[in-house]
Amino acid sequence: MRFELITSPIRLAEVAASWPAEPVLAIDTEFVFERTYYPQLGLIQVAGRRGIWLLDPLALGDLAPLAAALRAAPLRTLHAAQGDLHALACAGVELTEPLLDTQIAAALAGLGGGFSYQRLVAALLGIELGKHATRSNWLARPLSEPQLAYAAEDVGHLVAVSAELQAGLERSGRLSWALEESARLLATVEDPGPEEAWRRVGGLDQLPPAARAAGRALAAWREREAARRDLPRRWVLSDDALLRVARLDPEAAGVPATIEGVPPRQLARDGPVWVELLRQANAADEVPPPALRLEPRDKQTIDRLARLVRQRAAELALPAELLAPRRLLTALVRFRREGRSDLPAGLRGWREEVIGRDLAALLD
Repeated sequence: MRFELITSPIRLAEVAASWPAEPVLAIDTEFVFERTYYPQLGLIQVAGRRGIWLLDPLALGDLAPLAAALRAAPLRTLHAAQGDLHALACAGVELTEPLLDTQIAAALAGLGGGFSYQRLVAALLGIELGKHATRSNWLARPLSEPQLAYAAEDVGHLVAVSAELQAGLERSGRLSWALEESARLLATVEDPGPEEAWRRVGGLDQLPPAARAAGRALAAWREREAARRDLPRRWVLSDDALLRVARLDPEAAGVPATIEGVPPRQLARDGPVWVELLRQANAADEVPPPALRLEPRDKQTIDRLARLVRQRAAELALPAELLAPRRLLTALVRFRREGRSDLPAGLRGWREEVIGRDLAALLD
């Protein structure tokens, strides 16, 4: 599969000048995310009908011109796009609608949920792909020929796959569903801010009031610290350790000698900060209320809603988890418990007509 490796901003500008004439641009990325807070882009792959271009972000530096060039295409297509969108956004390349995620499109076309790119290429194009370079070090330079060949293949069939799926979805009247559902992914890359970081910590919202307030403050501190040091959150403070710190007595004198799961050096460095956060949270006038807890009868209601979802999903040849995941059913029940008559955002749009109104009717 022929490709061109782009390492010069001048050459990027030359090839990108043709992209607005492409009906669709396929995009993929290779990035490393194990030891940092921010994903580190190693390669950006772009394909159209005129060629395949492998862009070296380490050599190109400023990616703002790339962002503008990608947005100029009539349609952008990716496979299992969420990770790629996040990695690109962190590098300053924010994509816009219209966007088509071929994994979502395949599910809405009735092929099944969670299709890998390799399976989709085999199913639609009859081409078997290898995965030999998947675990490569994409930050090493120079990239090897096998790495570059793999990267080109990883995006090179995506335009044809997208065309096949679009044609089928057009016939079934579901293309608008796929574009809408794909566009939802763009919202997932938006940073909600440190003050919302507590939502990532399982069990925090069920702590007693003072510990809950402390836990939220600690989660916000961890988020800022992880971003500042460019480290994974768990390396800054694990969830389990965060919950243990949140439960400490804010009136106790000084930093505890030990906290399970916290190395002594870290405790000496960060312990005074945590104690101060606990004291501030304890002195706050308002304690954040916990999320509304579901009662046994609510869980029975959710099970009843889930049965309708499975029935409708079977009729439409869709994965039930795509049609209405359990988290949306839970959100709908919470809405009604809170006295709200509207639908959660995830049940609006195409889902409202297909399943959302019927789910609401079961509760009304």
